[in-house]
Amino acid sequence: MTDYSEYETKCRNAHDKNFLSNTPAEFQDLYFAVRRFTMLSRERLYDVFLSCEYLADAEIAGDLVEIGCWGGGTLALALSATKDHKVSRLVWGYDTFEGHPEPSADELDVWGNSQLSKFQDMKLKGESWASKSLDEVSSCIEQ
Repeated sequence: MTDYSEYETKCRNAHDKNFLSNTPAEFQDLYFAVRRFTMLSRERLYDVFLSCEYLADAEIAGDLVEIGCWGGGTLALALSATKDHKVSRLVWGYDTFEGHPEPSADELDVWGNSQLSKFQDMKLKGESWASKSLDEVSSCIEQ
């Protein structure tokens, strides 16, 4: 495990504490509405939000696509971030709606834990990993 200096720890804690308060209220509202339905961090969601704003402000035409939409939270954020702009666009979400495929033996999470072991444990319990139905995703988007 990496030892962090006191300075690095303070920086990380300050970021964790202050990130959202330094974003627009519109993003904060969207973030709290969708965070349960996405696997993206708040920083990545803010990147999606800013990208949608940029595309709208620059009047760049075209649709948006998300591959692997899980619970639909990122789709809902993108739809909300683009709906009140001059450029009309569709937001598409593609998913198998069958959950995460079985990982290979060498796949680890960010903490070094085997993803295959986690997958197999869930399978033994009759659970699926990261599986959401089309109806669940549609429900998230409609909120």
